[in-house]
Amino acid sequence: MTVSANATTAPDGTNTADKQILGTTAGLGIWMQTPYAATSGVAYTCSVYAKKAEYNNVVLYDGTNGQNKGVMFDLTTGAFVKNLFNAPDSYSSTNVGNGWWRLTITSVSPATTTGSFFIFATPTSTQNNAL
Repeated sequence: MTVSANATTAPDGTNTADKQILGTTAGLGIWMQTPYAATSGVAYTCSVYAKKAEYNNVVLYDGTNGQNKGVMFDLTTGAFVKNLFNAPDSYSSTNVGNGWWRLTITSVSPATTTGSFFIFATPTSTQNNAL
């Protein structure tokens, strides 16, 4: 996967939105948020702005301490498609205009550990196990 910097107009109207470009053999592209220190019982949120290009679906996924909580969103409608593994504690999609969606998941950490959120594009809604 490569990233094309400043490839399109961002939600704030500036030309600063990057585009993920998958290789010819890739089935999906994954971004990982920098690992963070998670405290047991505390809720953590992952939020991203996403816009449909070649792939129609995006997944926000919480892999903290093996809890495996993920949600797939449709980037045409912003609709929830399905959970991957377990459902997060909450999730949402907000239309911010010009084809952009603000997608969010929130999960409560099951332990004091290193937290990890992943974001990945999927070619189809039948993608079940991408990690």
